[in-house]
Amino acid sequence: MSQRTIDPYLTNINLFYKKDFYQQATNYLDTVESYQSELEDAIRFNKTKVSNDVIKAQTDFFVDLDNKMKSMPAQFSAYWINQFNRSLEEVRNQVLIKTNGGTFYNSFSDCVGSLTKQENYYDDSTQIVNDITGENIVAPLRYGSSLTNKISPYTQLLHAEMSKKVNLLFRKNIKNIQEKVSTSTQSHGDNLIPDSQHFPRIQKIVSSLNQKLRQQFKELYNVIELYSSYNPRSSSNNIQFVPNIDISVDVEGTPINQDILFNRVQDVKSELTTRGVLGAS
Repeated sequence: MSQRTIDPYLTNINLFYKKDFYQQATNYLDTVESYQSELEDAIRFNKTKVSNDVIKAQTDFFVDLDNKMKSMPAQFSAYWINQFNRSLEEVRNQVLIKTNGGTFYNSFSDCVGSLTKQENYYDDSTQIVNDITGENIVAPLRYGSSLTNKISPYTQLLHAEMSKKVNLLFRKNIKNIQEKVSTSTQSHGDNLIPDSQHFPRIQKIVSSLNQKLRQQFKELYNVIELYSSYNPRSSSNNIQFVPNIDISVDVEGTPINQDILFNRVQDVKSELTTRGVLGAS
């Protein structure tokens, strides 16, 4: 199951433009200790924003990053792809020219890989008509495979229950006009013959389809896999949350605590009590 965290954003809070400062003047590295390389990339990117030639600096950054993303976790690659798509048009054009399209900057459709979503192949045209109890084949999904990761799990459960009941009612009614039970493996001659072998045929070629996708998109395949299986409305794989981080920064020998929004954190001790407000003390 693909998951997404807030980690790519934590490496980009941009406290300093040098990694040495993070180590010598703060305790911030304790928070992102698993992402030292990703922090360096974030520092380099933030420095491009204050460069004398932003277009050249960011072009060089994304050109170099296209190769580095091959070894990055998928959620970090997805983060940087988003940053690239949000960059200046001239930057994107220059990067695509210098990388000959690149590996991670290729555009792709939201429905890429939909042929391998086997659970979406069951419908009225492929299910056996006489299966009026639903014991042999599961109820069909009434939405396209590209919507699977956009619908909340609770809606999916409700949809599955409604689809099952409607589907069973349909087959109980339609079975009465079929003179005899026939399947698509027998010679056709009766009506209502479904293509019940469609699902087994698809099962046999799914691995080869996935292999073709891997060959086509190379290392970008891992990011596509993240996009296709990550559901932001599911609490089980959307584990993005902002931890309560207290960053201690040494400013001219004085430690100052601040959060990741650069707000100063102060200890507050109040003498105000309910009894005091009510005048009972």
